[in-house]
Amino acid sequence: MQSTAVGSTANEGSLFIPMFPSIIEGLHLPMKEDDFDTILHYILDPIVGHDVVTSELPELHALYPLENYKSVDDQMAKVLRDYMFLCPSRRAARAVASAVTAAPVYLCQFGYINNWVDFKVGGDYHTHI
Repeated sequence: MQSTAVGSTANEGSLFIPMFPSIIEGLHLPMKEDDFDTILHYILDPIVGHDVVTSELPELHALYPLENYKSVDDQMAKVLRDYMFLCPSRRAARAVASAVTAAPVYLCQFGYINNWVDFKVGGDYHTHI
């Protein structure tokens, strides 16, 4: 019996953080608290609309409270990880598991940190798989 594995890394979103100042005018690193909302609007407004994003911001702040992260950059990296990689991986694993009941489906997360400089800066981001 063949199995299926679906996964991501613990720091998938960290690779994208340095790009935001070049695509969103006025944004600088390290990010400030207000930048969290600015980036969410930039990413999600075209998909669900500005008013929907605005109405959901309190819940997103509750799900990702800044005090749980070492910085706004880290907070946003986790949001991006979940939105772009973790949640889609979970949905894919569930879809395969419900379609192919005879084969095991595994959901995994790579979380190895090496001593290389890029691991110290970005963690185990997407290109390290």
